[in-house]
Amino acid sequence: MLRESREPMIVSGGGMLYGLTSDAMRAFAYKHGIPVAGTQAGKGALAWDDALNVGGIGVTGGSSANELAQASDCVLAVGTRLQDFTTGSNTLFSQARLIAINANPFDALKRNTTTVQADAALALDARS
Repeated sequence: MLRESREPMIVSGGGMLYGLTSDAMRAFAYKHGIPVAGTQAGKGALAWDDALNVGGIGVTGGSSANELAQASDCVLAVGTRLQDFTTGSNTLFSQARLIAINANPFDALKRNTTTVQADAALALDARS
């Protein structure tokens, strides 16, 4: 799905910080040139001044990340629960295909995603 995508983005959640997988996500994003937006819980997964960091996403996020989400055709959600605050009550990525990487099966299955139940660092390394 990512290979076919023209406007992909990554949404980085709190699981990136709890799982200490920020380095793997950053390496994946740079290898594929994919911008990264952070949830409230995922702040800090990329440095604020990182070239691929487009800021916070969702109801409490910024306009740049939210506009990018609305234009994206594929969203890779890593370590996020895809709650209403992140998805803008499911309006931000309604046009996009969603891939969710999450260790928790309940959170990985949300929002009609293609689910990858796994440790994020291992999944991102395996998909590089």
